[in-house]
Amino acid sequence: MGRLKLVFGLRELSTRIGKLVTVVGWPLTSKTVHDKDGRPMKFMTFEDLTGTCEVVFFPDVYHRFCNILNLQRPDVLRGKVAEHFSALSLTVNGVEILSRSNLRYPSAPPWAQDSIRVGR
Repeated sequence: MGRLKLVFGLRELSTRIGKLVTVVGWPLTSKTVHDKDGRPMKFMTFEDLTGTCEVVFFPDVYHRFCNILNLQRPDVLRGKVAEHFSALSLTVNGVEILSRSNLRYPSAPPWAQDSIRVGR
């Protein structure tokens, strides 16, 4: 991932269905399951100050990024927004550790105060 990314708040995901997005969120819940071939995959719930989102790590992606997922800090997630039965989810294709130098917001994040400068 490594380059400047445009970051959206989780509450904005409903306007991005079918599109690739980058979000930053704190993990709330985590459940590892196995696909029909016995490979591990993960379902997680992430939150930011604007909302929550269900996140899916299919086996190949989970295998690539399971070593950096951490319930103790926020992560940068990149993936495609999907809607199934009126529920939104993010199918992840990339994860990285949060760094102020690799994020950019389309405008000031809705939760930011004047004294906070993110990605500037």
